[in-house]
Amino acid sequence: MAVAAAVTGTVALTGLSAPAWANDQAADTTGDSSGVTAATWAGGGAQAAGVSAPEPAVASPSSSASPSSAAGSGSATATATATDPAGSSASASSLGAKIVYLASKQAGKPYMWGAQGPNAFDCSGLVQYVYKQLGRNIPRVTDAQYAAAQKVSQGAKQPGDLIFFGSPGNIYHVGIYAGNDMIWAAPHSGTVVRLQKIYSSHYLVGRIG
Repeated sequence: MAVAAAVTGTVALTGLSAPAWANDQAADTTGDSSGVTAATWAGGGAQAAGVSAPEPAVASPSSSASPSSAAGSGSATATATATDPAGSSASASSLGAKIVYLASKQAGKPYMWGAQGPNAFDCSGLVQYVYKQLGRNIPRVTDAQYAAAQKVSQGAKQPGDLIFFGSPGNIYHVGIYAGNDMIWAAPHSGTVVRLQKIYSSHYLVGRIG
């Protein structure tokens, strides 16, 4: 699946250090996402620090229309284009933009181990919930999600891809790539769904179409 890049903007990060993750429940040394001082998503990516963006067309889970056909419905669709860090560009009405947008709509909801939404999430529950809104049924837990995903190199990652931490057979955390080395994630107990920097250079990328 060619997931279009849908994120652009400037993100200033301060005070972010790599947390030690252990099954989504380890102590977090990143603090909150207050280091994000400015971010702008073109055509329905997400919102952060009070900057809003237009909503992309999203297919209802009960609709028989595919997400790609849903982008053509409604009064208007986003026509802006954006370029991701890898340099690819495409319409902001893409599946990747919808995934990022739907993840951003969960911002501020609390982490709860085993929760699958809509009021609380763990990391893989957030991923499953977002994809379900687009009519895609994916596995529940991180290892199974990684196994089901198309493997992508770090340099080829695009908004909407999944960022996995750990190793095959021992994936302990997952987030949704939002562009600019940022992910939407439900980190661990005591935190909320939030936008944060990819905290480690050791991660795997998966794409589910």
